[in-house]
Amino acid sequence: MLTTDRLILRAYRESEMEEIFEFSNTYKVQLTTNPFFVAPTTPKSKDGLKGAFDISTFNAIIALKEDPDKPLGFVMVSIRSREVKNRNGLLGICIREGYWDKGYGTEAMSFVVDYSFRALAMHRLSLEVYDINGRAIAVYERVGFVKEAVKRKNNWIEGKWRDTILMGITEDEWKGRVQKGEHVKYLSG
Repeated sequence: MLTTDRLILRAYRESEMEEIFEFSNTYKVQLTTNPFFVAPTTPKSKDGLKGAFDISTFNAIIALKEDPDKPLGFVMVSIRSREVKNRNGLLGICIREGYWDKGYGTEAMSFVVDYSFRALAMHRLSLEVYDINGRAIAVYERVGFVKEAVKRKNNWIEGKWRDTILMGITEDEWKGRVQKGEHVKYLSG
């Protein structure tokens, strides 16, 4: 079990997969995280989520220290087979809607960025975010990610074509932020 100031990052439990799937399958969450939300989600989607947990390089349930059994979100870092040599981790995070705007995403992301470079020996982390998700973009920029590219008008969301922004942070950028004291180190224990 890993901890930050307010959070616990722990292994998922098979018994909570249904709950994780349910909160990640709400309209507002899918609107900002899932390119397939237009199509109804099927039981196979649950298997896909569990499969993503099972093959990720690092994954964790995010929970509050005072309520460690209730998932407020999850985070995953995966290295695709073609990226193993380059140590490029693809990062994703999902926070349950009732926990937005409380700093939990920033705290979890700060931890995962630190952990990925310190413990997993990543060279870079990459992620994709929809332009509609300003809250997430602000969090990613706060922890050091920079915009690298835009897939223009590639996702149909609520009657409009929206952009997907590709962001990344390299090991050198992260080290520079740590040396300047700009990156909050949340590792504890």
